[in-house]
Amino acid sequence: MAYVRTLEHRQKMSAALTGRTLSPEHRAAIAKSNPRNGNAEAVRLGWAKRKGQRTAGKGKPKSTEHAAAISRGRRAYLSSLEHRLALVEHALRVAPGRTEFLDRHGRAHFLRSEDERRFAEQLDRAQLTWWYERDRWLLSTGEIYVPDFCVAAWETYVELKGKQSAHARKARCAMAEGHPVLLIKGHRTLEAVMRLLQEA
Repeated sequence: MAYVRTLEHRQKMSAALTGRTLSPEHRAAIAKSNPRNGNAEAVRLGWAKRKGQRTAGKGKPKSTEHAAAISRGRRAYLSSLEHRLALVEHALRVAPGRTEFLDRHGRAHFLRSEDERRFAEQLDRAQLTWWYERDRWLLSTGEIYVPDFCVAAWETYVELKGKQSAHARKARCAMAEGHPVLLIKGHRTLEAVMRLLQEA
């Protein structure tokens, strides 16, 4: 059976811990500010006041001009190709769900999906030389595109996508700009390519 403390018991415990007892007026003010008593606005204003007290020593709020200057600085940072490449490399390193795959030459590749692993195995069985996420292309949209596979014998790049995604859009943009990209979209298309590799 749960032990339920009465109001008098809680008041005695509070007095013992703090060394002082709350006046009836103070207790009434606390009860009034309780959102369960229908006065959530008082609670919101109290939190806003306390937040203002906490940040009072940290400088004035940003003006519109200050916020615009920060936005311009961020845009200038992202417009730098060097910084965008650094962001892409970081995203590739920390991408979750990668599995290590050793090719027939003993090179380690960190693939993103089971389909990519199966495709890499078929490339190895066909004795084809390939690389995974080797190149980076700057598209006309300003985005950086990293194709999945580069197959030397085919002189083309292969992008595997099981469903609609931003990476598939980048692959189509790269194809429109003349880059040799083969977009394998959907499991049926992938299975057909795998059968062709097995027969090769």
